[in-house]
Amino acid sequence: EYGMRISVEFLGHPAASINTFAQAYGIIQDVGRDNVGLTLDCFHFYGMGSRLEDLAQADGKKIFIVHLNDTEDFPIGALLDEDRVWPGTGCIPLDEIFQTLKKIGWAADAVSLELFRPEYYRMDPEDVYRIGKEKVDAIIKRNF
Repeated sequence: EYGMRISVEFLGHPAASINTFAQAYGIIQDVGRDNVGLTLDCFHFYGMGSRLEDLAQADGKKIFIVHLNDTEDFPIGALLDEDRVWPGTGCIPLDEIFQTLKKIGWAADAVSLELFRPEYYRMDPEDVYRIGKEKVDAIIKRNF
């Protein structure tokens, strides 16, 4: 009625009640509404070991936004938000995630850089913007 969409974001942390892509996508399928989809945060996807195979079975139209980030290499379940790093500088298989998104028909129309790294907060905002844009553009250009 109002043209709004709801995007559910699962959290890749052991304490989260919905912490994998498969769980979140199952809920979205159960809801069965065109305006309800997912936010796929690469950090959370990696954080609890979500599987590319599950993503490959999804409908790309149900992925409303992707949070692009990377992380240091810590064991599954041990990552904290501040462990996020610039895309392409960590251990998340970003190219594989984005290639899978392309295969399932994701439109690549909503990507946001989401980093909670304390040292990035202390950087000059123009540098954060420049580096962030370069990193995001590189991932998108390679895969779309």
